Amino acid sequence: MVNYLWIKYYRLNIVDLSNQLTNLSGWYNEDSIVNITVPKTIIYLGNETRLAFTGFTTNATRYVITNNTLILLMDRPVTVTVNWIREYNTSLTLYTINGAYVGTTYLGWVRYGEEVTNVSINGITYELRTPLIINGVNDTAALNAEYREFSVRDALGLPEPFTQVVIKCGVQELSGVTNAYGITQELLVPINAVCVVEAPVIGYYGIALVIAVFLIAVLIIPRLIRRH
Repeated sequence: MVNYLWIKYYRLNIVDLSNQLTNLSGWYNEDSIVNITVPKTIIYLGNETRLAFTGFTTNATRYVITNNTLILLMDRPVTVTVNWIREYNTSLTLYTINGAYVGTTYLGWVRYGEEVTNVSINGITYELRTPLIINGVNDTAALNAEYREFSVRDALGLPEPFTQVVIKCGVQELSGVTNAYGITQELLVPINAVCVVEAPVIGYYGIALVIAVFLIAVLIIPRLIRRH
């Protein structure tokens, strides 16, 4: 009498864009336990592009996922997809709403398809004219901003030259220095923002005027008194 022993096998199919785990695909004994660990969760492709591991998808009925490890029971044919997303080390060339060149800002690693609605320049946040969907390393965008200069006057209505001023436009706070005419350099200001300039009450010209009036008074008043 001959007894035949049979072992049931199930097929494990691993879909892995990074090709790190495809060698684990194959036939496994029924009820065997398979440990799948992604060795590298970041894969650099060059040209400022990389793949970032985002998790597993599987049709297994019994499994446990911990970070970059999947442990599953082979009680049926199983497919495991290792999920990745493309990321770009993105930079944006920025312009004002009027088309004036602002500069280049670096966003760092950003996921493909991510929406960017604002950028930070020198610690100040500016909204983009139109939300930008990231689909590459380099792109251009227009800011909801424009270059403006401000004429700064003191309480006497005189220009305030060579003065450090603070300009508050909505929630943004800018700083600048006036020239000899009391005018700031061009500052990047959000459009439609109501701006308030904070400066000394009396500037250099105002101080000079007050001193001049005082000196004139000192010289003239004694003469008037002597005449009377």
